[in-house]
Amino acid sequence: VKNIPLSSIVTETDGPYRAPTPYRGKLNKPEYIKLICDEISHLIEIDLLVLEKQIDENVYKIFKV
Repeated sequence: VKNIPLSSIVTETDGPYRAPTPYRGKLNKPEYIKLICDEISHLIEIDLLVLEKQIDENVYKIFKV
């Protein structure tokens, strides 16, 4: 994650059996995205709200919505 440009980061829940810690071994759920974003923001040392805004922009750019 540290080597990926912020403008290229998106999150998803398409890995039904790859739930994040502390839910490993359970079915992945969309509400776990918050945990992933928390970890990404910690790793790249960016404010969570800034990260979430950038991810939204990235998704809009990719899917043209």
